[in-house]
Amino acid sequence: MAAKIVIHGFYGAGNTGDDAILQAIVDHLYDRLEDPQVTVLVRSRTTKAYYGRHPVQSVYGFEKAAVATAVAKADAILIGGGGLFQDYTGYEAAELFAGAKRSINYYAAPFFLAKAWNKPVMFYAVGVGPFHSPLAANMSSFILSSSDAVTVRDQASLDMARKLNIHQAVLTADPALRLTSHISENAVRKWAPSDFFNAGHPLIGLNLRKWSFTSDGTPKCFTLLKQLADYSSAKYNAKFLILPFNLSDQEQSLAVRLAESIGRDKAHIVASDCPPDQLQRLIGQLDILLHMRLHASILAAASGTPTIGIAYDPKVNHWYKEMGLEEMCFELGEVELTTLRSRLDEVLLNKQIWRERFKGRAKLLIQREERNSLELDKLLTPFKKAGI
Repeated sequence: MAAKIVIHGFYGAGNTGDDAILQAIVDHLYDRLEDPQVTVLVRSRTTKAYYGRHPVQSVYGFEKAAVATAVAKADAILIGGGGLFQDYTGYEAAELFAGAKRSINYYAAPFFLAKAWNKPVMFYAVGVGPFHSPLAANMSSFILSSSDAVTVRDQASLDMARKLNIHQAVLTADPALRLTSHISENAVRKWAPSDFFNAGHPLIGLNLRKWSFTSDGTPKCFTLLKQLADYSSAKYNAKFLILPFNLSDQEQSLAVRLAESIGRDKAHIVASDCPPDQLQRLIGQLDILLHMRLHASILAAASGTPTIGIAYDPKVNHWYKEMGLEEMCFELGEVELTTLRSRLDEVLLNKQIWRERFKGRAKLLIQREERNSLELDKLLTPFKKAGI
């Protein structure tokens, strides 16, 4: 019997981290269920959401009638993963059924439809918080505590869930940790110039993002990454792969500016159509990754690539705390260039030690991520493959 599953999240928005989450979840469903029929609610009619090898249908998430039809036919609704429950873009209760793009309202709509038809709902490895509005926190509490299953991706989200009386929340980890690729390490080298993989020099990844909620965040990080690139180029003859994790014109422009400031002979921008699983394999060949975006580090984790995080948002700090590597993450508003240089030197001069350390810590989180499967199985027992 084929299970009909609807997945809802920040999908089809050209964001690599969310694309990685979706690919991991869909591939996992096909591993565990007999011929599932998967429908993904997406934020764009044109932007690709799923890069995997399995058949997936898409429904535009702002087309109410189509969403309602998909939910009505489904056996279960999965909402997540990612940092869905926060109110950076504000919260207006009156917009709840208006198709608004604000985070909580957008993610809540299929939940209420599912409950109207008595369909099981699982919130899958979600982030909870931060909240600036008590009303947003209260609505999140109501939605999550009314679901059939809730898993959260980090301890900070679990703490917030407990504070909001969401007692069924289970601590897991980000699904992107389980992302796997069927392409070889050599094959993914097509995404960068061949001479960049010369063992005679370090290969360093750089990741920026546009952050609209502080005035100086992106410019400061741009300057820091440029200075670190100049330093490591002069000292180690390093090469650089620039990894924009979003298709937006703003982030693509940032990548171009950074590459040109470093020098096109030393810096290469990885194309935006690189699938998440191949990007993960490519990141695995870096000596170190300096990043802003959370999922840059998550994709690096399974392969053991060391990372240095510049925390523009608490979720980045939370990730490094989960890894037990808080010393590798720095607050954007406080970090100094000398500190980052020192940490970069430490990693590049002790590559294997740091790679083993990161890989060992990630292994523990990958094991914890398996709890997502245990919670999912409770909802979908009749549809599981034999022997699972």
